[in-house]
Amino acid sequence: MIALETKDITKKYKKKVAVNEVTISLEEHKIYGLLGRNGAGKTTLLNLLAGQITSSSGSVSIFGEYVFENSKAMQSMCFVRVKEEAHLSYKVKEIFKMCSIFYKNWDGAYAEELADKFKLNMTEKYHKLSHGMQTVVGIIQGLASRAPITIFDEPTTGLDAANRELFYSLLLEDYGEYPRTIILSTHLVEEVTHVIEDVIIIKEGRLVVQSSVEELLQQVQIISGQKDKVDKFLINKKVLNREVYGNKGIAVIWEELSNEDYDSIEKLGLVVNGITLQKLFIHITGGEVK
Repeated sequence: MIALETKDITKKYKKKVAVNEVTISLEEHKIYGLLGRNGAGKTTLLNLLAGQITSSSGSVSIFGEYVFENSKAMQSMCFVRVKEEAHLSYKVKEIFKMCSIFYKNWDGAYAEELADKFKLNMTEKYHKLSHGMQTVVGIIQGLASRAPITIFDEPTTGLDAANRELFYSLLLEDYGEYPRTIILSTHLVEEVTHVIEDVIIIKEGRLVVQSSVEELLQQVQIISGQKDKVDKFLINKKVLNREVYGNKGIAVIWEELSNEDYDSIEKLGLVVNGITLQKLFIHITGGEVK
């Protein structure tokens, strides 16, 4: 079942187009990574998905319901921002009390358990917390909400390495027990590679790719060998990146290789390697396919 869908969603600010005709479809019970460099339009897109801002054109729907000014649709979603201004004057326990009213699946006992694990002081006011502990409040809100659609915008901002690892571990553990649609928006690709199932990459407000991580990585290869032989192999290939070191050439191509391709690679004495999601992300967002 489709949990969340956009059709040609666009957001313009005067002359700037922050999100440009993005169409995506997210299934139930899957973890998605929304990836893009800083300023790519990730947060604007999330605000559109959550009904926090109106679109200039296009639509967003949650389980078939349009989101903007629709309280029924919004009850199915928990959107965790980097910093929640509305929380500033409240104590942590008061914030979680409000969460228990808004989220029908809220698990208060689990929220307290998470607070203990992260060593979060429940009686402290939000504005007095460190940046990292404010992030923890959002993490607990997202996990304990058990909302059918849970969105985390830069969920590890301000956290040390131990707490970042704890978050991802808890996320996977709770997702296993209470499956839902989760979106992790981040520019820290390496951190989420082992967590996400599908990836959405945006660049300058446009959708570049939506795919399962496994399928995407199968479509991209690193070819290396003698420069002239690499160049010969690259004819009519979709080249993401090409580098030369003396007589050695290295190229990243975006297409699955055929049996004929593998025969050519063997005859030319070239080497084929896979690519990491982080390196692929850098190539996709750093340059155009040639």
